[in-house]
Amino acid sequence: MNYCIVYLASPLDGYNSILSTGEKRIVMMYMSLKNITSHLKLPVIIFHEDFTEKEMNNMRNIYSNIVFEKIDMIRNDLIFKQKPCKTSMLSDNKCLCKKNSNLNKNPKSICFRPKGYLMMCRFFSGEMQNHPSLQKYDGYIRFDDDSFLIKPFISQENFLNELKDKDYVFRSIFRESQDQKELFNFTIDYCNSKGMNIRNILTRCKSMGIIDKNNNYLGHSPYNNFHFSKLSLWKHPIISDYIHKLNEVGGCLKKGWMDANIHAMIIFVIMPEINLKVYGFYNFGYRHNRAFSIFGNYSLTSVENERFFPLIDISEVKNY
Repeated sequence: MNYCIVYLASPLDGYNSILSTGEKRIVMMYMSLKNITSHLKLPVIIFHEDFTEKEMNNMRNIYSNIVFEKIDMIRNDLIFKQKPCKTSMLSDNKCLCKKNSNLNKNPKSICFRPKGYLMMCRFFSGEMQNHPSLQKYDGYIRFDDDSFLIKPFISQENFLNELKDKDYVFRSIFRESQDQKELFNFTIDYCNSKGMNIRNILTRCKSMGIIDKNNNYLGHSPYNNFHFSKLSLWKHPIISDYIHKLNEVGGCLKKGWMDANIHAMIIFVIMPEINLKVYGFYNFGYRHNRAFSIFGNYSLTSVENERFFPLIDISEVKNY
């Protein structure tokens, strides 16, 4: 079991570099790293856009077994088509909808995500899994810079044993509010082109509550800010070809398809057809920002008056 932990860090500058509580997001990253590595002593790969030696040294002071990989999340060579806000019909981040006071953040159910977010979705939907830094490992565990393991938590040995022999493991399920029906239809067409039994797929998806009686995708997805995956999954000829076809049509950047929903298509629609193992593992405590995974259940609960992250002693971190 040769696994690593992966993070994609948020930019140091940008609209979400300062939390609404006034705290720096990079501090939350430090807290998450300290929390996760106190439970899981695995190699860590941190993908970032703009870290300096200061941030990297701060993280090395927390945990030494880290590799930093600088990546380009702008990619001007990729075509991006911003879908307009459903209310104002404005695009290119000019929409006037506001999610929070004094912040021009669009309600997720109304406005399509900006390029930076959709680049993240593209990154976690096949690009990261093929990055050279991961290729010496059998699999990875993803965390976000606002991910935390909370009580109860089992030992590292027992935790890793739960992942053994699984191709993909998720912790919780959520429902994406933005319309992703086109992604599901694209996936069904792809499966049909590969000779898969579409009737079986639709029957299974209905029984799981993923689609309605009219075969409309309802948005249910793994809450994939935590997930485990074998790298061999992404090298499977069907999965690899599916991702290639998805990128050919600009799934994330032109159509607004998101990584959690893409993962849902892979694990709930395609993987059962090619005999790969999906597993829901819910017997440990986990929180992502203010969303708490319910112990012994796939559900989530949001605690809006909770801190964005738990306070942890980071006295060894200097000058953050």
